[in-house]
Amino acid sequence: MRITYYRNLNEDESYIATKKGIKEYFKDVEGMSVVFGLSREYEIDSRCSTKLTLVKPILISISYDREKEFLLSLYHTLKSELTKEAATQFSNVIIPSIKEWINNQTNKPDTAILGVEEIVFSWDGSKYSKQELKYL
Repeated sequence: MRITYYRNLNEDESYIATKKGIKEYFKDVEGMSVVFGLSREYEIDSRCSTKLTLVKPILISISYDREKEFLLSLYHTLKSELTKEAATQFSNVIIPSIKEWINNQTNKPDTAILGVEEIVFSWDGSKYSKQELKYL
């Protein structure tokens, strides 16, 4: 697992997970890169024709490509928006959902991977929302 930080956060900003937490959650996943703060906020890939319907902020996304590599990206948000409920739901709902998606991706035959598949999660203040995207 390769973990990269691209930018330092302001004092009032945070990520939904820590480096230690990510290592623990995904210790058994091979071929994964983790990026903290590659950009200020999530931007949909220009190759994707699907419109993003989620309310911002996007906190985490994970993609899988033809090379069978996972890219987990985390985006910052204000600490005041990351409530105890957000952390609990992240651990109990989002992490298992991502693990299930990873298992589904790795079990696909090579011919089933046509491009990039991605799932994106946003937090609206009370619950997470998920959107799946596919593009070439």
